[in-house]
Amino acid sequence: MLNGCSLTVLILGVLSSLGMVIFQINSLAVDYPLNIFTDSSVQLNWSGILSTIEVGVGSAVLLLCTVTAVPYLGVIDIKNRAPIKFATIYYAIMALTSVIISIYRLSETGIIFDNGICKRLEGDLVCPTVMFRSEMTIEKNEDCIFNAFADSSSVWNKAGDPKIDWSDREMYDKKSQQTVFDAYKAARPDVDIDMDEMTLYHDCWYWGCDEICNDRHRINIVMAYASVGVSVVYIVLSILSGVQSEFDYKEVPPVDTPDEPETRFLVELPSIPPGTDQGSSSDNNGSVSSESIKSWNFNLRM
Repeated sequence: MLNGCSLTVLILGVLSSLGMVIFQINSLAVDYPLNIFTDSSVQLNWSGILSTIEVGVGSAVLLLCTVTAVPYLGVIDIKNRAPIKFATIYYAIMALTSVIISIYRLSETGIIFDNGICKRLEGDLVCPTVMFRSEMTIEKNEDCIFNAFADSSSVWNKAGDPKIDWSDREMYDKKSQQTVFDAYKAARPDVDIDMDEMTLYHDCWYWGCDEICNDRHRINIVMAYASVGVSVVYIVLSILSGVQSEFDYKEVPPVDTPDEPETRFLVELPSIPPGTDQGSSSDNNGSVSSESIKSWNFNLRM
């Protein structure tokens, strides 16, 4: 007879974790590499870093559900709950990690909250396309060419001013910082900053903050919802594992073992038959004669 709880944990755990691992590895290795810019030490791909973490979490869940669910598939009366309790704790840790990643992705892509990189209009980093869409529309690639550094939106498309093609990923690279800085100075001539102080916009590209201008927009949305999906599954796994740790468990009462019998050795002194001269049974120095010793009876009592 199959253990339904173990079977459910195995199916849910293998399908969700294996699917996430394959999805993220394929994305990082084939379609959306982790590092595409010239200086990855200062241009971190946080979306990709979260994907690598999810690969690790998915691999751990895959291993955990296989090791702790398979041995109990045919066991209904579980005696040893220690491995299942161990699995429950780690399922909860994996679920919490996945929930944090999900919230991070949902926030940065702008699906929830307004302080994510793809939604906010103020702060240290405001993506040019996000700023532009606050006043204008982007319907085709040609609309991605503008200069939104000026305070007034009326001059963002002013003819003759330097403009940036924000559909070109090279413009998000540190090597193009001079080009972006020149456009910034043309829009704000009164602002006195150096090129090294110019904001880097690589995060806007990695998070795909515009569905027209950035080719990573759709994959980030898919990743966000995929993270939410596996988070729900990991939470279910932790609940099922917690239930299974008490599943049809019968406490075996301790067996009372009787005390070891006490072994006693009793030596009975020989009795002197009536009418026997006590003096004849001993020599002059008071020692017992050999004949008297032979008449002793030794009884062993258990």
